[in-house]
Amino acid sequence: MPWLGALLANLLGSAIARMLTGAGLGLVTFAALTPLVLSAMNGAAQKFSGIASSVLQIMLMSGFGVAISAVGSAIVTRIAIEATRVAIKKS
Repeated sequence: MPWLGALLANLLGSAIARMLTGAGLGLVTFAALTPLVLSAMNGAAQKFSGIASSVLQIMLMSGFGVAISAVGSAIVTRIAIEATRVAIKKS
C-alpha cells in the first residue's frame, strides 16, 4: 500500500500524511500487544485455580480482585502510552 501514502502526501501534505501514518502505526502496535497482555492476565488468573476456595474467598473479600484489575488496567494503559510514543517517533 505504498501508493496510499503517496496519495495522502500529494493530497494532504506531508505533515498530515505523517500524522495519519503515525496514528496508524500506534493503532497497529496497540492492537498487536493487547492480546498478549490479555493472555498473560488469563494465565495469571489460572494460576490461582489450585488455591482452596475458602482462601480464595478471603482474598476476594479483602480486595484482591480489585488489585488484579488495577494492575491489568495499568499495564494496558502503559501499552497505549507506548503505542502513542511509537506513533509519534515514527511520524
